[in-house]
Amino acid sequence: MILFSRALDAWATDDFAQVFKQDFNALSLTELPLIGCCTHSGLIDEDSIEVIILSKFATVDAIHLKETFA
Repeated sequence: MILFSRALDAWATDDFAQVFKQDFNALSLTELPLIGCCTHSGLIDEDSIEVIILSKFATVDAIHLKETFA
């Protein structure tokens, strides 16, 4: 599991989405299990992938995000 410490620290702020996106973009494709998402193509362009947060909520144990990629 990937831990986004900076995003966790920013959870209750207006900066959360931006911090999460920065942390996500700092990861390499080898750290992300995205190849299973490639139903139409086998290639992911690491330089242009963008995460879009669709919804978010927190429980006592975790922050849950629903996101998509463009």
